[in-house]
Amino acid sequence: MPQGISQMKYLQFFPNVVLSDKHKDDVFKITELAELEYLRGKLCISGLENINDAMEASKANLKDKKDLTELTLSWNNDVVDADSSQKELDVLDALRPHTKLKFLKIDSYRGDGIDSHGPLFTCLEILHILNMLMWKEWSFGTEAILQEGQVFPLLKDVWLHNCPKLNVGLPGYLPSLESLSIGDCEEMEYLLPITQQTVTAPPFLDDVSISDCPVLESLLNWGSHNKVKALSLSNTKVLFENRIKWDL
Repeated sequence: MPQGISQMKYLQFFPNVVLSDKHKDDVFKITELAELEYLRGKLCISGLENINDAMEASKANLKDKKDLTELTLSWNNDVVDADSSQKELDVLDALRPHTKLKFLKIDSYRGDGIDSHGPLFTCLEILHILNMLMWKEWSFGTEAILQEGQVFPLLKDVWLHNCPKLNVGLPGYLPSLESLSIGDCEEMEYLLPITQQTVTAPPFLDDVSISDCPVLESLLNWGSHNKVKALSLSNTKVLFENRIKWDL
C-alpha cells in the first residue's frame, strides 16, 4: 500500500485513478479504493486491463459508495489480448456501481454485454459509450422490462461512438431522451429493435447527431408532435435517401 493511504481514508474527492501494470509498492491498486469509503461526485478509473481478475476488482467495493454520481470505466484500446473478453466481462460485473448513479461512461470495453433483469439504472441521466469494438447488441435478459420502462427511465443524453459492430442504436423506447449522438457505427441498421420500429420519438428529444453510419436505414417514427430542433447527419447515405419518410 502506498505510504499515506491510511490518511487518504477520509478523502471525498479523488476524480482520477490510473491503474498501472507495474508491480511496485508505490503504485495505486484497485483494491485500495475500498479504503476510500467516503468518495463522492466523479470517479474515473483507467487502465482496467491491468486488473488481474474479478475478485481483485470486487474489492474496490463501488456498489457501496452511494455518494458517487458519475463513473467512468476505461480500458486501454491499444492493448490486444485475444483471451480478454471473459476477463473483462467479469471485471466489469465486479465493478458494478450503485443503481442511483447519474452518469456512466464506458471506454474501450471489449467483453460481451451483460444479461440482467430490471429495474436497471433508474436514476441514470447521461450514458456515454465509446470504443467498444466487439459490442454487437443490447441485452437486458427480457424485452419486457424495456417495454415496461424499467430500464433507463430518466436517461436524457446518449452518446455512442466507435462501436463498429453494434447493430441497433438504442435498447428500446427511452421516455426522457433529449439528446442523441451516434458516430462510427458501421453496422448499425436501426435506431430501435425491429419489434419497436413503430414507436414514436421521445417527447423531449430535440437534438440528434448521426455520423458515419452508412447502413442506418431510418430514424425513429417521429410522428407529428416531435420537438427536434437540431438534426446533424454526416456520411449516412442510406438514411438520407430515406428522408421522405421522416415526417419532420
